[in-house]
Amino acid sequence: MEYGTAGPKLYDLKDLDLALLYDKPTIITDTNSTEYKIFNKAWERSNKLSLMFMRRTIAKNIKLMISKTDSAKKFIESV
Repeated sequence: MEYGTAGPKLYDLKDLDLALLYDKPTIITDTNSTEYKIFNKAWERSNKLSLMFMRRTIAKNIKLMISKTDSAKKFIESV
């Protein structure tokens, strides 16, 4: 296996902290600006990657005590 092929590359991790810094954006509608739609998409990706990294690095005995959530911010608060 080649280095870097198992997961996101470093340049893919830009804005990874969006989900930890900002609350979940509201649902996208036709009236939202293009910037808001881009931010919403970046936030969703940040949230998904943050959860993935945190769940992979936490010890199994701690994982059992953490409630299931779809929010990286809530996950980190529960730890």
